[in-house]
Parts: sequence; C-alpha cells; structure tokens
Amino acid sequence: MPEKPSAEAPSAGRSLDQKLASGFSAGGVGLWYWDLVTGTLQWSETMERLHGLKAGSFDGTYAGFQARIYVEDQAAAFRIIEAALEKGERYRIEYRLPDGDGAAPMRWLEARGEAIRPNGSVVAMAGTCQDISERKQNELELAERATRQEVVTRLGLLALREGPVQSFLDTIAIEVCKVLHVEYCKILELMGDGKELLLRAGHGWHEGLVGKVRLSADRGSQAGYTLKVEKSVVVEDLATEKRFASPKFLSDHGVVSGVSVIIAGEDDRAYGTISVHTGHRRRFQQTEVDFLQAVANIAALAIQRAHATERQRLLLRELRHRVGNLLTLIVSLFNNTARTTGSVEELSDKFLARVMSLSRAHTHISYSGWSTASLARLVREVVEPFLDRITLEGPDIHLGADSAFALSLALHELLTNAARHGALSSPAGGLRLAWSLAGEGEEAALHIDWTETGFEPGTPGAARFGGRLVKTVIEDQLGGTVASHYLPDGVTIEIRMPLLRLDK
Repeated sequence: MPEKPSAEAPSAGRSLDQKLASGFSAGGVGLWYWDLVTGTLQWSETMERLHGLKAGSFDGTYAGFQARIYVEDQAAAFRIIEAALEKGERYRIEYRLPDGDGAAPMRWLEARGEAIRPNGSVVAMAGTCQDISERKQNELELAERATRQEVVTRLGLLALREGPVQSFLDTIAIEVCKVLHVEYCKILELMGDGKELLLRAGHGWHEGLVGKVRLSADRGSQAGYTLKVEKSVVVEDLATEKRFASPKFLSDHGVVSGVSVIIAGEDDRAYGTISVHTGHRRRFQQTEVDFLQAVANIAALAIQRAHATERQRLLLRELRHRVGNLLTLIVSLFNNTARTTGSVEELSDKFLARVMSLSRAHTHISYSGWSTASLARLVREVVEPFLDRITLEGPDIHLGADSAFALSLALHELLTNAARHGALSSPAGGLRLAWSLAGEGEEAALHIDWTETGFEPGTPGAARFGGRLVKTVIEDQLGGTVASHYLPDGVTIEIRMPLLRLDK
C-alpha cells in the first residue's frame, strides 16, 4: 500500500461531488476520490455497483479496493498506481474482478486516475472507472481466433507430410490443450467391432493409460454418445449429465466439463472422436467447438493419407510378389503344354489359350485390389464363350488372389477339354457347373461339380478329363481332390478343396 503523506501535508479537503457522480453514472462511469492524508477512499454508487457491491457497502479503504481485484492482476495494477503517486502523474489500469465459480467469463474494469497536488505534494487522487468487459472479450476473441487459425494452419501442413500418424495425433492432443486452455485432451479410435473406443492419443491423463484404456462406443460414454447422435456434444457439468453415463475413466480424473466432436473415417464410418475436458465448470463457446472440429478434420485427413500410403506400400509389395508368381506360372504352363502337344502349331494354340485365361483372371483380381476375387464372376469370365450352353449355380464366394489364379486355370482346362472332346463339342451336349460350401470351421470346404451330358465319354480324348494340369492345380496348389465319374452319356468331375487354403 502506498505511503501516506507526512502529517504536515495539508488535507485535500475534498469529497466526491454527488451531482457530478450522478451525471457520470448515467453513462455507466463510476467516480472515486482517495484522500491520502486521511486514507479515506470514496466510491460513487456506480463505482460500487461496477465492483459487485451494494450501494453504501464499500468500506472506504485501500485494502477494500485491493480485495475487489482478481489476485493475478493485483501486482501489475498497484505498481502502476504507485508509480503515478511517486511521479504525480496520471495513470490507467485494467483489471479483472474475482471470477466466482468460473462458469462465466470474468468482468474487466478500466480505472483512470490523476494525482492532486495543490502545493506540489500529492495529497489525493481522483478518477473514473468503467466496465470494458465487452471490449476485452472482443480483443480476446480476436487474439484467440488468430492463435487458433495459426495452429490449424500449422497442423494442416504437418498433416500433408509423410510421418507416423501416432506422433501427429500426440502433437494434436498437446496443441489443443494449449490453445483451448484445458487440462485434458483425448483422441479415441473406434474399434473394428464398433463396440469399443481405444484411447489412441491424449494429453493430461495419468501415465500409462494412452493406448490401453477402452471406453464404450454406445451411451456409456460421451464419445460413444457423440458417435450415436453424429454431431458435437458439449457438457457443462458431467455430474448432472443425463444423456449418457459418466465413465469411471473421466471421474477418476475429476472431469467436470468437456466437448467432443467426430473424426471422420472412410466408407461412411467414423474413425472416432476427439474430446477436451476440464476439471472445473466451464461453458464452452461455439467458436471453441468449431476449432476442435477443424482439428478433427485435419486429423481425419492425416489418418486417411496414412492409410492410403500403407495400402499403396502393401499393393507394391503384393505386385512384386504377384509378378514373380505370374512369371513362374507362365513358365510352368509352357513346360506342361509342351509335354502334351505334338506340334508347334498345337503348342502355340494351347499355350496362348491358357495365357489368355490367366490374363482374364489377372484382370479380375487386379480390379478387386489384389486381395480377393468373386468366384461367381471368375467362373462367368472363364466360361463366357459358351455361356448360352452352360448352367451356373452357386453362391458368391470370395477367394484369395493366389487361389483365384490357380482355380481359373483348372476351370479353363476343363472348359477346353469339354469344347474339344466333351459335351461342348457336340450340338446336343450340355454343361452344368455348380459350387457350394460344406462343413464348418477347419472342415469347411468348397465343392465344385462339373457335369457334362449329351456325348459319349468313350470317344477319343475322353481320358483327358481330370488331366495332368487340373490335378496339379487342384491337388498340389490348392490342397484339394479331383474325382472323375464316367456315365453312359457324359462325365461328372467332383472337385473338393479346403476353404482355409482358398483364402490365400
């Protein structure tokens, strides 16, 4: 507290002019007068109201004034006042009032004062005070908006770089806590079963929880509820929340308020959520929610880019593997074809036909992303030249890429034999190709029944049914069996393959 003038100093001998105070009050301005000789500090009624006091309740002391200033602003304010007293100058200070329960922004006041020194010595000070909360709020919002825009820009640039997604998500959690002035941030990833959310990244939580904690993806958590309603969710007081249950994870950290938004995923499925929380009651503003959503959108971009990069890496690796296998298969096809043909012309025709069949299978599998291929579509492509004479029956089953390649060769060989020596070589002949699944678990198997009718299997070349190439593919590559049953007017070939081998 500033020192009083010496006892010999004359008193200011003044007091607040009530008429003047009334005039200033109309404009929302409070007046004050501080007699340094007596130590009396006089406030107008408007001055008291600005400081949250009832009319006539201010105790008239400098200490009483000090108590009405937010503790973090006191030191700076009194340094300015003391400097003005020492130099006999005017001053201006801005300070906040005590914030109560923290639910609403603190009010800001601006006080101006001037030293009174009739005989050269400062004997009093007088001045005005007014509420500047709206102006300060606007200034604060502009500064916060600029900071948020800067952070969004910086995070956006980081998202465009190739780097570990986990590191980027950790950075997001830290930056969000700084910008929004919150204690906690969590990024939750929706698991494959859609029932749980994993704490993928976060800041402020107890050590060892990130990467391990799982929360309910339904109304058992704020994040789960956010995914259900598909929009941002703001919580002012978790203890009184009725829309969803409060997870023990949050209560263990003393969480009171929070806001959560969705991180978009791929194929119309959310990746998860990003949330911020505080340990005190806080009413989050829409601009803060918008900032968090902007960050969530950037996170979604980074995650999707990382997934695309990983898919591309796997695709290139798979392509190298496929090309190697394909070349090996072509060489094997040539050798097998050469051993069963008697002339260059026959070798050329048979080898070209087999390679073209392989090419069609290759195209189909590449369209499927080198992962799986539809058996129904594969069969139709193989038998397409004779589709009007063939009956197809069976469910749409997906095979692994390697298995689809191999099976297409076997089917093409059977079709070629049928066209040259079997049912498709006779105008009266017909072919029925049916497939089905049998068994469960490790015993599950794919059954294929190839039935030709309308011809005599005893004619030359009939022994080629179930020939060397078909047996090599089905038995050696796919771990299955081939059995041929000859009938008076045709032949049935039964192919049985374990489903576990067909996933490759």
